[in-house]
Amino acid sequence: MTSKLSLVIALAFMTASGLAAAEPCQSDSAAVKEAVTEVAKALDEHGLDYARQTILKNEDGKVCGLEYVSIIDHSGTWVVSPTAPDYVGRNVKSLGDGAAINFFKGIIQGAIEKKGTLLSYFTKDTEHGVTVNKSLYWIDVPSRRLVVYGAFAAR
Repeated sequence: MTSKLSLVIALAFMTASGLAAAEPCQSDSAAVKEAVTEVAKALDEHGLDYARQTILKNEDGKVCGLEYVSIIDHSGTWVVSPTAPDYVGRNVKSLGDGAAINFFKGIIQGAIEKKGTLLSYFTKDTEHGVTVNKSLYWIDVPSRRLVVYGAFAAR
């Protein structure tokens, strides 16, 4: 009985101190929608520099699984891309991958036609070799002719 109690106490301590393995993330489409909406509002009301700072501020305090929030213009050129800074100023056409080009064209067109779209899908995490459930949300900011999009992936 005492050894079981000691084990329970040890596990509780390890979990509380972060020594135990963390629970896997569960896909939370609300988290990505909230982050993208916050950046879109900042962009619309205060401009690109303020929106960029909002993205960078949120990068420091990521929620479980929130991968990124980026901004792309209506022609397909990245304006803000924290996870791939070398994309800034590049157009999606420069990717040279027809599927990726069509994917981003669809995001831009979908954002322009609707007030915000949420898509959940499974994709391969090539870095870790596992399939992940990803939620992608995008919204148009017509006053700036820019689209804000973000992704959340449960790992």
